[in-house]
Order: sequence, then C-alpha cells, then structure tokens
Amino acid sequence: MPMSFELSHLLLVSIVYLLTLFGVAWVTERGLLPRALMQHPAVYTLSLGVYASAWAFYGTVGLAYEYGYGFLSYYLGVCGAFLLAPVLLNPILRITRTYQLSSLADLFAFRFR
Repeated sequence: MPMSFELSHLLLVSIVYLLTLFGVAWVTERGLLPRALMQHPAVYTLSLGVYASAWAFYGTVGLAYEYGYGFLSYYLGVCGAFLLAPVLLNPILRITRTYQLSSLADLFAFRFR
C-alpha cells in the first residue's frame, strides 16, 4: 500500500523540523549547552552529515535526473576525498605546526614566498 501525505501534515513536519534546527542553534549560541558537548567530534560529524544530506537531496536529485548514473561521480569524489584526507592533510598539518602558521594565507605566503 503506497504511503501518502496530506499537505497539512507535510507543512507541520517541515515547521517542526525548522524550529528544532533553529532552537538548537539558538541554545548553542546562548551558551546553554556545556562546552564539552559543543566541542565533541560527534557534533561536528553530525553537522557535516546534515549539510551533506541536504546537499545530496537538493543537489544530486537534479543531477540524477539530468545525467543518470553519472551523478555517482559526486559520491565517489566525496568518498575519495575523505579516504585520502589523512594522506593529503598530514604534511600540511606538520608544516603549520612546525612553522606556527595560523591561516591559509600564512601557509600560501610561506610556501610560495
């Protein structure tokens, strides 16, 4: 049996979802959450997941419609970036720590003089 939604239910769920997102942002900005919770790596991972899922839904649905299986290159590229991040970022991290470079501009100025 196919599932169907009424427009009022869809609007209610959307409004509750947006209020939850803005509520969490407001509570975090006011400092009502413990600092240890806000700086936990799982929070960063979950926020990245929200960003990636929103981009995947709004971005790749159109790509899949337009290019068929060609849209998989988006996912393969992101997976490759995450798999190669330790290999590519460790030398940069070592240079920034050794020479106390604090920004991307400092890194480029150091590297390219």
